[in-house]
Amino acid sequence: MAAVEEKSMVPTVLVGVGGTGAEILSRIRRLVEETYGSLNGFPILSFLVVDTDKDYKISNPEAGGSKFKDHEKHWASVSGKQVSDMVSDMEQYPWIDR
Repeated sequence: MAAVEEKSMVPTVLVGVGGTGAEILSRIRRLVEETYGSLNGFPILSFLVVDTDKDYKISNPEAGGSKFKDHEKHWASVSGKQVSDMVSDMEQYPWIDR
């Protein structure tokens, strides 16, 4: 009799940044919902969308899954002064400067 390989499942958070990240996560969400019936059928997967536009809407809702819940969205605010300060002092942000 052949040995059965045991595999474990790891809880995963998918993070999408900006509008493109939200679009991609929405399509992944649809695929999970189509495959497992609902997100409840696949509880080890969760979603987080981070964006500066809190009113962003998915461009093609038919291609996406169910809407993101409030706890799955994070609105990040960046002021014009913060951007100006960063641009004028780029040596402090080498990962951006590259």
